[in-house]
Amino acid sequence: MKHVHKEYQRAFVLEPTKLTRLVETIHERLADHPGGSHNDHFEVFLSGNRREESITLEGVLAMENSRRHRIQRLLITSYSAAEHRAAHEIQVDFAGSPTNPQSNRHAKVIAASVRSDDAGWASRTLSALEEQIERTWQRNLQSILTLIVLLACVLFVLLSQFVSFRGLDLASSLWLRDADFDRLEQLLAPNGTLTEEELREVTTRQFRNIVEARRPKQADQKQRTRQ
Repeated sequence: MKHVHKEYQRAFVLEPTKLTRLVETIHERLADHPGGSHNDHFEVFLSGNRREESITLEGVLAMENSRRHRIQRLLITSYSAAEHRAAHEIQVDFAGSPTNPQSNRHAKVIAASVRSDDAGWASRTLSALEEQIERTWQRNLQSILTLIVLLACVLFVLLSQFVSFRGLDLASSLWLRDADFDRLEQLLAPNGTLTEEELREVTTRQFRNIVEARRPKQADQKQRTRQ
């Protein structure tokens, strides 16, 4: 049996419309082999070591995806059966672990695999999957992060003209303290990409540190009052 496999280490956003189109593409490719029954199996991995399964896309879309129960990984397996065996199988894994043993063990990838006795069909199917997977890539992430760093640098230059910061090296730490870096490491651990809500949390921590550094300590204020 021919097996083709490809992995993509890219940040992605899996919206319902894009997921639906991907599943439709899988079904269209499996329909190239009439006579067999098409079967779907979805495995959803959530925070808190929870795992749920479904045999329909509708069941996946109905699952809770909140801050408390956040979906961290989705494994899609579809196949057409013939003579009680999987004759043609397609699998797409969003946020799975890389198969290369030399890769970073914390890294997450999008993996696409196709198994079939028809080598030509397997290659064509992988190309069709890749076209849909590319639609989920978060292409503007790098430019957004670059803009955030640039704005932070500009803000620091402006503030440094008027504010005397005490006991806080803002230039080297970007206004993050040790506890803030610990929290940032936790946020980056699941998939290496911060959500909009998590970016707001990091930004809030930065501004909180700036305010604390700007305001004199309470003891200093009392000393000035006595003077």
